[in-house]
Amino acid sequence: MSANLSIIVYDNPKALMVPLGGVSIRGSETFVQVLKKSSLFPEVVEVTTGMTTLDSVEILNGLEPGDQIVLGAHNLPGSMKPAGGGGNGPSPGDTPGPAGQNNDPQVTRDRP
Repeated sequence: MSANLSIIVYDNPKALMVPLGGVSIRGSETFVQVLKKSSLFPEVVEVTTGMTTLDSVEILNGLEPGDQIVLGAHNLPGSMKPAGGGGNGPSPGDTPGPAGQNNDPQVTRDRP
């Protein structure tokens, strides 16, 4: 006798997910750098995070779907550290780009 079993630990189809490399931590505060059309430099925005997967983190507050963020530790100001660990320079996907590409830095909704 056998059985197929699915265990759902967490489900939020409306979750905003961003790659771990786009989230920075300073003390107890969490930030992302958002690209604005009106500025040459990204704006540091404080966010509230939720659940974390192996490669992304849920953003509960501070971003909107479609916001473009900067990825990679080499872009962090001051003493900010990336949420996913260190980094010795750019990696593939560390630059902003249009939606639909691999390692897309655009904020997306989690798939249902």
